[in-house]
Amino acid sequence: MPQSTSRVGKRGTAIIPAALRRRFGIEEGSLVIAEDREEGILIRPAVAVPLESYTPKRRAEFFSRAPWMKRTTPASKQRSARWG
Repeated sequence: MPQSTSRVGKRGTAIIPAALRRRFGIEEGSLVIAEDREEGILIRPAVAVPLESYTPKRRAEFFSRAPWMKRTTPASKQRSARWG
């Protein structure tokens, strides 16, 4: 595995060589994870998963259409049993 040396700046920034950034898809603004390891620091790309956020109105729309959320009553159970 090829190695390279980088200098750490005043604010703790370290330069990741261009060849390694290209190989691992790290671009300006990419998230990386710094892990404390017995043999040193491991810096690796982070995977960010987008999170969807729903408004209460949209949540209500979704749950109103969800078949598993429909209420069952004794009468509806009897109809289901008859029509099987």
